[in-house]
Amino acid sequence: MINELKQLRLRYCLISTMLVCLCFGCKQDPLVPKPKGYFKLDFPDRGNYEQFQMAECDFVFNHPTYVIVEKDTLFFNEKPDDPCWLNVKYPMLNGVVHMSYKSLQQNELNQLTEDYHRMKNKHVIKADFIDDAVIRDGSKNLFGLVSQVGGDVASAHQFYITDSTNHFVRGSLYFRTPPNADSLKPAVLFVREDLVNMLESWQWK
Repeated sequence: MINELKQLRLRYCLISTMLVCLCFGCKQDPLVPKPKGYFKLDFPDRGNYEQFQMAECDFVFNHPTYVIVEKDTLFFNEKPDDPCWLNVKYPMLNGVVHMSYKSLQQNELNQLTEDYHRMKNKHVIKADFIDDAVIRDGSKNLFGLVSQVGGDVASAHQFYITDSTNHFVRGSLYFRTPPNADSLKPAVLFVREDLVNMLESWQWK
């Protein structure tokens, strides 16, 4: 009987020792939340610009050579209202600036600016903030607004520009990815500088 108890104790000690070794021998990561990580974006070098000109368009502007400017042939699967609707594409960022042109009719400017604010304010539900900067250059007949929309919104930058009598252009920046303000911030800041340069170089024909 005594021998049997000794054997049971010995087995218990051996099993306990093995369990302790297993617990301390397996190195596992601590169960703590890890910070979110995002892919590093490789931005192209700035410096090379060219002027956009198209016979159908009543304006010109400068843009970096790493973007692709092309006519928008379909808008929600329908033909655009004007042949000068454009897509300024950023292939390396999977982004695009949609630009729509409107030839102004009598007393139409107020309606178009109201439509701009109405569409911009659709983002209010998810926006952290909306900052508007006025464009006013009487020497070039350039007037408009640039809107920065913060938060997890579909379009972080929007603008309109007009000569107040004949022409009206509206633009919106989109990325073909789920809207996440943190992950998109570097790309948004990069494109913002291009938009500023584009609008500063804008001229009506």
